[in-house]
Amino acid sequence: MLCITKTILEKYEGEESCVHIPEGVTTIGAHAFEESKTLKEVYLPDSVTQIDDYAFFECQSLTFVKYSKKLKRIGRAAFAACINLKTVVLPETLEVIGWQAFAECKALEEIFLPQGLKEIRFSAFEGCSSLKRIDIPDGVKILPRSVFSHCTSLKYIRLPQNLSSVGLYFFWHCDSLTELVLPENVTSISEYAFLECKNLEKISLPKGIETIDDTACWGCQALKEISIPDHIENKDSILAMMNCKEQAPALFD
Repeated sequence: MLCITKTILEKYEGEESCVHIPEGVTTIGAHAFEESKTLKEVYLPDSVTQIDDYAFFECQSLTFVKYSKKLKRIGRAAFAACINLKTVVLPETLEVIGWQAFAECKALEEIFLPQGLKEIRFSAFEGCSSLKRIDIPDGVKILPRSVFSHCTSLKYIRLPQNLSSVGLYFFWHCDSLTELVLPENVTSISEYAFLECKNLEKISLPKGIETIDDTACWGCQALKEISIPDHIENKDSILAMMNCKEQAPALFD
């Protein structure tokens, strides 16, 4: 049973494995399908423009979502912990991916981001341990903390050319990453950005880099090639932290 008020789907009460949401619904409400045990497939009509917070949180049987062609926003943890979701193809209209939107989707191998995407929020893909590659469109200018932390299978990432900074815990425990090229517009690298990327061998820094935190490469013991410009005053501290074997202290902003 779909509980719909005006154009908002507020709650799903049922045990079907496949659900087709009717045309005219514009919003999948917060917690609407949360923790559904039986839902495997869901088809969203093209009238849907927004998926609210926790809408499909922990739908552990979910394997397929047909997204609306007019979708603009995916809310916080909307698909988090959907542990059997393997492929996600997002529509060209999407502008915002919310905080932890796909976090802990441990089977997720592929996600295709639209060129019109403008914003990816905190920890959006944190813990997606099967994700192998991702291309981030140039419309995204800021990537906040922990976006890809614990994506242990990630081997390739294309960062947006307009990116200006690499955030806190950005690539924490990206164990399969061996090489990283930072865009020319990046001017700062935050604390623990590459924390414990144990197989990272090469980082290509842009010429205009201005600040690199001492702890940026903490525990990156395989790192063989990184050319830190002479104007970076804490160069020695950065290199020393690369060989640190101690666990990094907890850090919160």
